[in-house]
Amino acid sequence: MIYAFKKKGIEQTLEDHIELCLETFERIKGTRLWRNLNLDERLVRYMIIYHDIGKVLYQRYAEELSFPGHEFISAYVFWKVFGRNLSKEEELMLLAPIIYHHHAMGVKKRLEDLNERKITKPNDEILNELEDILAKYLDRIIVSETIDAIRSIEILKVKRKIRDKIDEIWRKFHGEFARKFLGLLMILIVCDYEGSKNRGKATGFGKIVEEFLGLLLDC
Repeated sequence: MIYAFKKKGIEQTLEDHIELCLETFERIKGTRLWRNLNLDERLVRYMIIYHDIGKVLYQRYAEELSFPGHEFISAYVFWKVFGRNLSKEEELMLLAPIIYHHHAMGVKKRLEDLNERKITKPNDEILNELEDILAKYLDRIIVSETIDAIRSIEILKVKRKIRDKIDEIWRKFHGEFARKFLGLLMILIVCDYEGSKNRGKATGFGKIVEEFLGLLLDC
């Protein structure tokens, strides 16, 4: 079983989390925010599907799991699989929300703290399960490339590449790019939270997200 959350007797699988996130995205697609962004729906769905895929490398045999820095691995895998087929602007615009969907500040420090001791290379059982999950949404070639990217993960390469991408994102942060980046970031944060609601009581931040989503759906 691949978990997106496992703590204090509460569990959520990665498959359930992805499905709930995509259901939320279907609701957001009817809003003015989404229409004004004028983005390729297919690519945004990929971003949502991959935003937590780095958690595959944290599946220890333990009663509780934590996933420090998984967003950087997720972004790296997304880049490895899709980067060569995207324009530079598309690549950075889709990577940025994955990198920043948990922590908008202190990201470079979190990236530097990422190390091999925090991850567990997935075994064949986990990779086969991931392959089955992704096959629901992606074609066979993309799934195969994703599994290969995860098998060959090296943390030093992740850190170097994501550090470079962060610098590129902020050099480009102005005008239309900045507007779309922030719009996509809001969409991913909302999808991620709504996809996590069955993990227990709503947090203070969760209540803010729910209020924001209500306003978004009404406008």
